[in-house]
Amino acid sequence: MPYERLVLGLWIVAVVSCATVTAKPVQGPDGTPHILIECKKSQARCIEEAGRQCPNGYNVADSGGYSGTAIVPYGSTFVGAPVYRGTLLIKCR
Repeated sequence: MPYERLVLGLWIVAVVSCATVTAKPVQGPDGTPHILIECKKSQARCIEEAGRQCPNGYNVADSGGYSGTAIVPYGSTFVGAPVYRGTLLIKCR
């Protein structure tokens, strides 16, 4: 039973800290095409995706993010797992 709790706890930590990046075209504040990038784990993931989306460079129209800690069960106790969610609104050059 303790082993199963350990595996479950590690699985939850892995899911919570999973690095995911999405990019979708949106209309920017000036009415022109922009790309909204949303990322988990670190702002660096957003910046890397911006480089892939705009190989000739980009301008940042807006950015934001927050970080914190998710509390997940680990056996008979709880542990903290770091959480980050960020956004980057860019316009390709």
